[in-house]
Amino acid sequence: MPAADMTPQRQLDYAYLSNRIGDDQAARQAFAAADAGGALPPSSLLDAGYTSMRTYQDDEAIRYFSRAIDAVNGLQLRMEPQMVFDTRRTVADVSRRWGVLASLTMRNGAGIEPGFGNVGGAPVSSRTTQAGVEAYYRPRGYRNGKFVELFARGFATLDNDGAAGFTGGDSFGAASACAGSR
Repeated sequence: MPAADMTPQRQLDYAYLSNRIGDDQAARQAFAAADAGGALPPSSLLDAGYTSMRTYQDDEAIRYFSRAIDAVNGLQLRMEPQMVFDTRRTVADVSRRWGVLASLTMRNGAGIEPGFGNVGGAPVSSRTTQAGVEAYYRPRGYRNGKFVELFARGFATLDNDGAAGFTGGDSFGAASACAGSR
């Protein structure tokens, strides 16, 4: 733990030393102290952000990353365009708490052609339309990629113009679960 009477520049040095030896919590506190003292240069914002992310401080990490992007836009920090994109992508990933995915699919002429593994030339489906939706929520946030998601999904056949039901009739399926990452 850094001493409270350290200068902001010494706090920054301590943050990098702590980072180097793998003490993310001490590094996070030292980066915050250096920042509060005005000694956190734009070139250290990403380091502070990733340190905050590793200690599961999502909101703090987002603030550091956003400040780095602002510093690039304000010409106070140089970053390659790919790095700016990656930083924006990280902000999006870390800040995402919930989402919804929807799909609508239609197949015309789907099925097995007659004579190719088909039972005695049985008719094939001429059209199938399906819709689906999935929603998820991360109750504890991103947590450095170790998130838990609660999700629910449902899919339904809206139209099934198959001959003699060989592709199945109209249907609805739903599921819900809890999944973790890493």
